[in-house]
Amino acid sequence: ATYERYQQARENGNTTAARQYARELTNQSVRINELNQSVVETYEGLEASGITVGQGPTAISNVSNRVAAQQAQVQSQTFRATRLQITTNQTAVSFTNPLPVTGRLTTTNGTPVANQSIQLQVFEREYSTTTGPNGSFTVQYRPVALPVNATTIPVSYVPGATSPYLGNDTTVPVRVRQVTPSLSLTVSNSSVQYG
Repeated sequence: ATYERYQQARENGNTTAARQYARELTNQSVRINELNQSVVETYEGLEASGITVGQGPTAISNVSNRVAAQQAQVQSQTFRATRLQITTNQTAVSFTNPLPVTGRLTTTNGTPVANQSIQLQVFEREYSTTTGPNGSFTVQYRPVALPVNATTIPVSYVPGATSPYLGNDTTVPVRVRQVTPSLSLTVSNSSVQYG
């Protein structure tokens, strides 16, 4: 049903709706692939215990392949692929020493994604920012839940539901420094009166 709504939106020239349906189809495709893997593993377990499962795994694999092919077509018709390039002027990062993440977002042919509001995810943190005329941006990453033994941080461009672009991922090398928190408390002798 979602694919039909996607096709109808394209036929009607409604690119906003077509993009939303295309992203929904992407999510469905991911879920189908995950379910396919789970079911195939279950079939393999059954076969390992001596139970014959017949053509089940092949049929499931065929469905998954058709969905993947359809989704690849939808994506190529609807979205432009992107490239996310990240640079940093430091690798040491801690809560008290945030990491400036500077980058550039372009299409795969090098055209800047210029002057656009974008969403980035840097490890567990999400950031909203705006690209410059050449697709450049900067965010300050302050780690909260980053493991001390991490050597890289994943950075992802997460397009909005109606964006004409596909997301992209990369990593940044880091050296995490653990810091000891401190707490200061000031007590004030003041009184409160009601009435």
